[in-house]
Amino acid sequence: MDIIDSRYGWEDRPETATFWQALGEEVAILGLYWGGSWESFRGYAHVQFYDNDRLAEIRRLHGL
Repeated sequence: MDIIDSRYGWEDRPETATFWQALGEEVAILGLYWGGSWESFRGYAHVQFYDNDRLAEIRRLHGL
């Protein structure tokens, strides 16, 4: 899912860094995965239940 706050949109700017970092920290506490920690693309607003490897496995299993 994507967490969008009308004040911050999707962008990683110096003035929004604290917001996104706090989101990432809370996501980690909940045992979820935060797109802001991805190496190839930073999806600061993105949170997901499974890591990307598990999602790829689920897609394969279901022919997606």
